[in-house]
Parts: sequence; structure tokens; C-alpha cells
Amino acid sequence: LDRYALPFFRKEARKGWVLTSLWGIALSLFGRSFLRPHETPALVASCILFLSLCSGCLFIVGLSYELESLPQERYSTSSGCVHMGYRLGIAAAGAGALYVSDVYDWTTVFRWLLGVILFGSLIIFLLPEPVGSFDALQKKKACSGGFLHQMIVAPSQAFLKNPHWKLILGLILI
Repeated sequence: LDRYALPFFRKEARKGWVLTSLWGIALSLFGRSFLRPHETPALVASCILFLSLCSGCLFIVGLSYELESLPQERYSTSSGCVHMGYRLGIAAAGAGALYVSDVYDWTTVFRWLLGVILFGSLIIFLLPEPVGSFDALQKKKACSGGFLHQMIVAPSQAFLKNPHWKLILGLILI
């Protein structure tokens, strides 16, 4: 995602990807609101897969947005706040969805969540792009080497140079 800017957000690439991810999540919830799992399980699974892809994209771009918005000495504090906010947001969304589902049907619940996401995207739209975002993206585009080398080969070589790489790999696989 760091290599590409969306057409309407050439100068604000991070914001463009965050908004596109949020709108993708909203679209998947909107589509899911019309479906009945017992009648169209494949379409429900497709909406959930699309939701997962957009959520992953939002996480990656949101992390970059966060890191480029703060001075380096505030990364750890910010990371804690972001994760706490994420956990509280998930709890509030889950509790809110269950509460609304007690009063209304699930179609209404999904559309309620859609409205919350669209409100969040309005807030993101009004926020400024991080100061270093454009420069960071230009620097990544200017790096020598192909995409495969930068994204797979170079990080793998750096990992394998660590003297404890086998131990780390073992911990990851456990």
C-alpha cells in the first residue's frame, strides 16, 4: 500500500487508504445486512472475507498513520492508547450491537454499525494527513530494488542474520 496513492487522494495517501478501508468495511456490513446466512451462506462468507481484508488493510494503514503522526519518543505511549482504544471500541461495538439486536432485528444492527463507521470516516476525512506521510511514501518509492526484493527477500535476509532466528521462529510456530 505504501507504493500506491488512490486517484482522489494523491497528496493524502494514508488518509485515502484509511477511508477506502472504512468504506469497504461499511460496504461489507451493508451487503451483509440484506443476507440471511441459512439461505445464502456463500454470499455471507464473501461479505465476511471482504470485511476481513478491509479490516487488515485498515490496521496496516492505521499503524502507519499513527507512527507518522507522532514523534518517535511517544510511540510506546501512543501504541498503548491505540490498543486500549481498539479494545474499548470492540467491546462497545459488541455490547451496542447486542443491545440494539434486543430491540431491533439484525438487519437494523448491521445498518447501525454502518452509520457508526461512516461517522468515523467523516472524522478521518476532517483530520490532516500526518506531516511526514508524503515524504515517507516518496522515500519508499525511490528505494532501489524490486518489489519482491524489498518486501520479501531483504526482510528475510535481515531476520536470518539475527543469531537467535531459530529460537524466534520456534516461538512463532508454537
